[in-house]
Amino acid sequence: NGYVATETDLAGNPRIVDSVVDIGAYENQNGGTSEPLTAPTISTGKGVYVSYGVNRHLLQWSEVDNASGYELAYSTDGSTWTTVSTVDTQAVITGLAYGADVTYRVRALGEGSYTDSEWSESKTFNVCPMDINNDGDISSGDRAILASRWLSEEGEDDYIPAADIDGNGDVSGGDRVFLSNNWLLSVEDDADDLQYPPAKFADAIFADFASADPDVDLDIF
Repeated sequence: NGYVATETDLAGNPRIVDSVVDIGAYENQNGGTSEPLTAPTISTGKGVYVSYGVNRHLLQWSEVDNASGYELAYSTDGSTWTTVSTVDTQAVITGLAYGADVTYRVRALGEGSYTDSEWSESKTFNVCPMDINNDGDISSGDRAILASRWLSEEGEDDYIPAADIDGNGDVSGGDRVFLSNNWLLSVEDDADDLQYPPAKFADAIFADFASADPDVDLDIF
């Protein structure tokens, strides 16, 4: 520092930052202590519900130490991205088209001596309220989740939005109807076959289960 003869570097910025002068004509204005944040990991899709209600995705990701916030980006074509900023480790994306594949990525935002992280690994989820476990098929896995949450209501420990297919706040007859009406279909099937709430002929299908005891006859699907 004893060799410093000016108060500014060649760019006009302070010549000494963080108590020690840098070698060269330009001083690192971050004080030489800037550190990139770790990229978050999107956890939705691994035991976490993806889509619920009508046309939305719930995205969740890991918390990053020292992050001031997060930026979530999503795209339906892989080239045009829409971004949402939040201080939480989750965000709900609405207005999605039923049957669409939506790709997501997220990064941690830094401030002060921390810089933004790289984008996380991208993950793609289909907009399908009846594919509860988001594996691309409406099959036994979805049936198992719905059965284990049967007759639970929003606010109860057993309630998860995944099993509340019609998004009315409880897991009951309406959800059974929607799942039954789309049983064993996959995303490769004709989009017209994957029925979207309100399901076609829902009243007629529900009549088949009207006399069932849900606590006993969970295999009635």
